[in-house]
Amino acid sequence: MLIQYQNTFDEYSEVARVLAAAKKKPSASRRLTGMALYAVFFYAATMFWTSYAGLNGVRVFANLVAPVILGLALIGTVATFNSFMSGKFPKVTWRTVSLIGVIGLLVAEFYGLRLLERATGFRTTAASMLNWRMLMPHTTWLFFLAWINIITLRNQKKTLRALWDTQPSLHRMKTTDVSAEGVIISDDKTRLQYAWGAFVGWEETKNLFVLKTSSNMASFLPKRAFGGDEELNAMRALCELIPRSSSPAFPVVTSTTPPAPPPVTENMPV
Repeated sequence: MLIQYQNTFDEYSEVARVLAAAKKKPSASRRLTGMALYAVFFYAATMFWTSYAGLNGVRVFANLVAPVILGLALIGTVATFNSFMSGKFPKVTWRTVSLIGVIGLLVAEFYGLRLLERATGFRTTAASMLNWRMLMPHTTWLFFLAWINIITLRNQKKTLRALWDTQPSLHRMKTTDVSAEGVIISDDKTRLQYAWGAFVGWEETKNLFVLKTSSNMASFLPKRAFGGDEELNAMRALCELIPRSSSPAFPVVTSTTPPAPPPVTENMPV
């Protein structure tokens, strides 16, 4: 199967997002550790501010939960705005849905205290403090968090553009031959040949087939270069030839029998 194409910056950006997402996936143990640390902090902070500082428990809870709600909402807002500025609709994933669900539950728990107070007709001083004015102490760190997120996203985009501009090999017209033996990518100056065993994984995105040669490097083939659904399905079938247990590390070869030493020659007197 022979295809021809020229890479674009948008496709290069898509590959960069795929590799970055793979690196960001935390293990289950790390997620559990993070949740446990936050639970310990929340419990210790609540005990300190209620027992030693003598503050009302409702107000302490509200002020400890507010940074979590506001921080997550701010990060999501900045990311969504950045997607729209890039001309793309934000991608909705199960992680995004679960994040919105967590924020919703925290907000519901926050305002549930007010609703319970109104339903029972019992009004306390602490409950009357649960209004928008209590957000005033959080405005400073929210401003700096928003600024840091905006600067970080802008720098990432500039860095990615600079990497694209400094790699002329990515800009050349490519001819790729995909077969049962492997993948050959060539242009007028270079030729790269991969057996399927050279890849450590693959991923299909909306616009690309991403063939990973390591955790931070990959070759990519745009779907627009294929002739139709038949060739796309053939490419998917060939990608299944990539070993599931591939590892980017070199195998260590051990030998139980040490090699024999070279013969020793001596100049004997005649």
